[in-house]
Amino acid sequence: MIWIGLALAGGPETWETVKTTGGCEYRLGPVEDDGNRLLWTRCTWPEADAEQVDALIAAYGDHDATWASIATCEEVERTEELVRVRHVHDLPGVSDREIELTWTWTTEDDGATRHSWVRSPEQPEVDASRVNPLRDEGWYLVRAGDTGVIVDALMVYDPGGNIPGWLTHATQVSTADFMMQELREAAVTAP
Repeated sequence: MIWIGLALAGGPETWETVKTTGGCEYRLGPVEDDGNRLLWTRCTWPEADAEQVDALIAAYGDHDATWASIATCEEVERTEELVRVRHVHDLPGVSDREIELTWTWTTEDDGATRHSWVRSPEQPEVDASRVNPLRDEGWYLVRAGDTGVIVDALMVYDPGGNIPGWLTHATQVSTADFMMQELREAAVTAP
């Protein structure tokens, strides 16, 4: 689980800052035993509203309206404790990825909302032209700043299939940055 990896890796404050852009700072953790790296980011967006960012993330079954890399998003189960969704990820130049994710949410002591996701333990059969990612987990922590919103995120993604680790590592930060900027844009342009 991501929590164990975070604790063992010393936490983001000890990780190397690899990019700062668009109000976001990105830090990579060490390579884990499975070859993946945790990515932490903090975005401070004075022009965005915390409630709007929170609502976009909490619309778990509508993530394809916010993030272009999610070709389709379908809610498959909702309870008081969780939401399960099926994503199809459209990755340029390779087979699409299809995965079922379980989302949960909590309110922190300071009023921030943590939205966590993990690859569901039971994955349904995927279309033969698609690949089921080996790992997709993380969280967003959304809180109001003095002005605007502060969004912390921790994530790890292993697309599976024949994509080599070096390529995943090479595109990890730019992909996360693109997705965080899509979230910011959706928040500031929302009605």
